[in-house]
Amino acid sequence: MDLNLIYFLFLLPLAIVGISCSYTDIKYGKIFNKWIILGFIYIFCLYIFIFFFLEGRVYIFKLILNGTIAFSTGYLLWYFKLWSAGDAKLFSVYAFLVPLDFYSKSYVLHFPSFNLLMNLFVPLLLVLIISALIVTLKELYKAKDRIKKLKLPETKRVFQLLSYLFQLFLNYVFVFIILQSIILPLTKHFPISEVFNNPFFIFALLLLTIVSFNKKRREKKWLNWVLYGVILAYICSIIFSGEFFDRLINLLRVSLVFMVFVGLTRNILNLYVQKREIEKVKIKNIKEGMILTKDESSMFLNKIKEDFGALDAGGLSKNQVKLIKEFFKNSEELEIKIYKTLPFAPFLFLSAIISVFTQSSFLVLIDKAFRYFL
Repeated sequence: MDLNLIYFLFLLPLAIVGISCSYTDIKYGKIFNKWIILGFIYIFCLYIFIFFFLEGRVYIFKLILNGTIAFSTGYLLWYFKLWSAGDAKLFSVYAFLVPLDFYSKSYVLHFPSFNLLMNLFVPLLLVLIISALIVTLKELYKAKDRIKKLKLPETKRVFQLLSYLFQLFLNYVFVFIILQSIILPLTKHFPISEVFNNPFFIFALLLLTIVSFNKKRREKKWLNWVLYGVILAYICSIIFSGEFFDRLINLLRVSLVFMVFVGLTRNILNLYVQKREIEKVKIKNIKEGMILTKDESSMFLNKIKEDFGALDAGGLSKNQVKLIKEFFKNSEELEIKIYKTLPFAPFLFLSAIISVFTQSSFLVLIDKAFRYFL
């Protein structure tokens, strides 16, 4: 195959779709489906052309496998409300349009587009964390006089806090045991085992699992006994292994590091969101795509139960906007809180550009960092 021709056929439409979607996302706050549809139609025609006329059957098979896994990953991220449907579809288009050669320095077997995710989320997360730290320091400076006047909490409250932290720590220990003893050994049989064994993937999986499991534990108390039973069974299993203390200390150390890191990150980001990323709009001015805060979402779901539907990262639908305005037609001046939307398409396009020009990703640096500290 003529690689220069392949690069041109792939990268030109990628640039067109990337620039167009970035523009519409910045200006209108939307990724229009027409660009996604045109992108998939072009991909289908291009793959047919390469398959039959350039004799690239093996290459196309690898591209289709990578794109299919990317599409499934995008769907899961949308399902867990981490991004909108438009962002998930645009990510899939990029996955199908970035030639495999541009992942050469950080190639993940069967799913090289994992690099796109790394080159997307790492810069985005760094920007948010730096901004959040600045906001946190400013808030601490403003509250310095109040902090000086704080008194030590009562003994009862100290024990309550320590009890909460201990229970949270057990959550991390439990999840790490499940990951280490069940999930990771099973993933060795999957074709994308390199992804599963990457520390960053483990961290992301841990974060999602912790949040979900902690919520379920509060709802269903019997899960506490499952947690205690699993931890006890694991300790019993390693008592006679000859590496009892090493394995136990490693488990506790890793769990503690992640608990502190995740806890600090979440609290700093929550403060940043509350101070900088929330604004008020009047009922009469709400529009499709706006994202309600958690409190506002609960209020509307409780008050407008019929046909309101679920809320996701894509924001309010046309029908939901209509239902809210009808329900509050006599209170149009009422203000509600919404999250300021961040255009995601430019960051997605940037991740594709980074992948093309570097042929690598932040995955390499993250992997080294995690292995150094853990």
